[in-house]
This record gives sequence, structure tokens and C-alpha cells, in this order.
Amino acid sequence: MSHLHMVRIQPEDTRTALLEIQGAPRGFGLHARSSDECTLGFDDAPLYRIERSYPEERLFVETIPGGIGIRRERVAFENGADDWLRDSSCTDCSLFARLPDGRYRIVKTQRNAVRSDSVLMGNEWTDAGTDTCCFDGCDRNEVHPRGRIDGPPVKEMFFSTIHLCGGTPSSVRAQPLLAVIVPDYGMVWSGATGVLFFSFSRCDDVDDTGGAGILAIPYAHDFIMHVNDRDDTDMKALRRIIDDFIRIIWSQYADRMMRIACDKGFYAMYLRAGIRHSRHKISLHFLEQRHCPTPGLTGFP
Repeated sequence: MSHLHMVRIQPEDTRTALLEIQGAPRGFGLHARSSDECTLGFDDAPLYRIERSYPEERLFVETIPGGIGIRRERVAFENGADDWLRDSSCTDCSLFARLPDGRYRIVKTQRNAVRSDSVLMGNEWTDAGTDTCCFDGCDRNEVHPRGRIDGPPVKEMFFSTIHLCGGTPSSVRAQPLLAVIVPDYGMVWSGATGVLFFSFSRCDDVDDTGGAGILAIPYAHDFIMHVNDRDDTDMKALRRIIDDFIRIIWSQYADRMMRIACDKGFYAMYLRAGIRHSRHKISLHFLEQRHCPTPGLTGFP
């Protein structure tokens, strides 16, 4: 990386952090090829193709033969990143060295990638190939909460798939997964958003100690597949939807932290995880939310 390239992780709480990139090399991203087709990866050799076909009411995602993944390289984080990353399974954060300039939210989750016989792509159920997985705890690729969710009820429906560029489903926990946001996911019906995740490395050195996986979710236009190639998406409304997705996807991580604390009986762990103990129950109470009731809205314009 260039000495001008800055990769900064600013923890929001134990589960989410703000990732800020400055001075990134050019060429990596989501590239519009037509009004309904994008490629993802390096501009001259993208790894994935995403197409929205309105006649078929279907979303297509495929790995492009000859596409280039991300080679392993050391990422020079600014101070403070190691502590936040310590309980994750990530052994290769090279994705962060290639992301375009901007702000992202990175999220810890204990959900595993699992195989599914079929997935909903747009308005069409289709067989899931060997390179497509879903998060566990879902109805195929419709994401449901696990455990208690802080804040108001979630009204939006979310559909997520995980796309592999090799390796096994367990290998995705060894690297951050990059999200592409697909508004109007149902195409002919409303109320659904697609949050598609992509791997860019095989990551054969999988840490199987049970650490959290990490998801990188954009908060800007760069990784949003706009309807008919329009860039007039209401970003304020879309960020609220993204925040709702994050509350769902890390609900299992929070629930697992509470179970660990209860099982082991370590009061110090209660405090580190932000868990409040009472005579009658142990409930999740992340201390940062006293000052930020809506996760993720701090630090962004």
C-alpha cells in the first residue's frame, strides 16, 4: 500500500465499527456495464457479474472465468484496530487494502455460511450452485433475527446470499465479506432489500476457534446496484434500512456473548461484553447505546 493509504477502524461498540478508507488504489469496485448489469472486482478483470433481468423478474450472480481475486497482503491499520479484531476469525484482511475511498460499517456476526437447495433471486426461486451459500438461521436466503433485537421492530424484508470464489463455506469466516446492496430486490413487489456478500480469496487457513466473522457494508453509492442504473437512491432512507439489517445480522453474535458469560460465570466477561446482571435475569445492555439508541448513525453525515 502507498504511504498515503489510510485504513482506520473506529469501534462503535463490541460488534460494529466504522471503517474509513483514504488514498486507496483505483480500479476495484462495483462497475456499471449497462442499466441492468454490473461487475464486481478489479475493473480490468472483475470476479463477479450481477444482472437484474426484468423480463425474467430475476437477479443473476455469477463468477466470471478469468476474474482476479485479491492477493494476500499486509494491511497497515492505524492504532486501535487490533483490539476490536481480536475475537474475530479473520486471518486475511486484504480486502480492506483494496476498497475504494469512503466509509463503511464493519459488523461481527456468529452466523455461519451454509448450503441451501434453493434461493430467491429477485422474484424467482432458483437452485443454489456450489459457490452460493446462505447465513444459518435463515429461511433459505431470507434473513431472520436470532435472539433479541434492540430498538424498534424491523419492517423491511432482507435477502442475503454469500458468493464464494473457491474454498469451502467455513473459509468465508477467515476474511471480511463485501456487501453489495440491491434496493427493490423483489423487482415486481416492494418491501425487500438484497444484501449480497462476496468473497475474494480462498482463505484456506481457517481459524476454527469460533471467532466472529466480519461483514463490510458500504454506506455510500459505491456498492449499491441502483434500479435502472439510477443514482438517485434516497441514501438517508437506505442507511436506515442498512442499520436494520445490521441489527438482525449481529443479533446472534450478541446472543452468543450472553450465553458464554452465563455458562462460564465470569462477571468480568459480563462487563467486557456490555452485559448487565440483575438478581432475576441477565440481559444484553450495550453501554454505547445509552448515548446512541440507533446503532450506526453516529459518525456519518
